[in-house]
Amino acid sequence: MIRDQNESKALEKLFQLLRSADIDGYKIIVPWNADQRLRDETAPGPTDALTDFVQSGKLARLFVVKEKGVRLNFPCRILNVDASSRLVTVYHVDEKKVYTFSFGEIENVEPAV
Repeated sequence: MIRDQNESKALEKLFQLLRSADIDGYKIIVPWNADQRLRDETAPGPTDALTDFVQSGKLARLFVVKEKGVRLNFPCRILNVDASSRLVTVYHVDEKKVYTFSFGEIENVEPAV
């Protein structure tokens, strides 16, 4: 198991290892509900940072990794954080649309400049 400060850094370590080793192929198996079992419930998750943006109403830049490794980043206002369903609802400032992302898709959030 590879662990780091956050999921994206752990994945980067894994990718570096796979690129550097003499490996012809590999298979990643994720058990059902593995994400919840692997997370330490006491560790601060993205909810803390996201909730700060909801309360302050400040503009945020959200970094998201979608299916097939597609990376997005965009300015948004974070409207709602639902920790029980692990979903974040955001308003994309440029597109003027509302999107919902799971915690697993969110790589980082920082103040928009």
